[in-house]
Amino acid sequence: MTTGWGIATGIDHVGVVVRDLGAAVAAWAALGFAPADRRVMLRQGYIELLAQDPAQPSATLARFLARHEGIHVLTLRVDDAGAAAARLARAGFTAELVRADRPADPARPDGPRARFLRIPLTDADPRLQLIRHETPDLVWQERFLAHPNRAVALAAVRLTAADPAAMAARLSRAAGVPVVPDPAGGFALALAQGRVRVLPGEGAARVTGIVVRTEDGNAAAGRLAAGAVPMAGGLAGGLAVSVNGVEVRFAG
Repeated sequence: MTTGWGIATGIDHVGVVVRDLGAAVAAWAALGFAPADRRVMLRQGYIELLAQDPAQPSATLARFLARHEGIHVLTLRVDDAGAAAARLARAGFTAELVRADRPADPARPDGPRARFLRIPLTDADPRLQLIRHETPDLVWQERFLAHPNRAVALAAVRLTAADPAAMAARLSRAAGVPVVPDPAGGFALALAQGRVRVLPGEGAARVTGIVVRTEDGNAAAGRLAAGAVPMAGGLAGGLAVSVNGVEVRFAG
């Protein structure tokens, strides 16, 4: 049964495809995050590190890595997956609900399982998908949410594209939310939680960076300095660092 319009309400997570998972976890930890297994869980949204499993190689991940290391998956959250699937079908997408689950605690593979409904839209890069969490309390556990850099939210995602209007239109259709002009010259998808910006760039569409909101900009700066992480910008405009092909900007 559907209970709403099935529009996207926020940025759920981004998937960062990396060549070496262990090195990537260490690199994000050096930025002041406390990854839980391969996820950086924030109070609003999260960052997932994806790498090849030698036992089960993925042709999709191989294709993504052949292009570049970085964000290849953008997932938006919906409250009503059934309504979202119906809306996407009307908008011309091939939309199929996929039920999935995973261990809620990586250290307890036989313990409680987090359940969710995914709606992958296409195999395009970046891959867009919508998700509804059926057990959010098992995903956003308090013990996973504390970070030395005081990060609390995945506030924005930035894409670039040679044709930002076309990419923005696709995003708008997928989210069910209109885009608005972006001050930098492109377009923005302003969601209830988070903002997706599509800016002019060269070549195919690509996710180039994220904005992470922190409760304490000084704590973020201190962690970066302690780790001797090269950074640009200042607290007024947000500190920016680069990791695994992603520009991470801290805004406090």
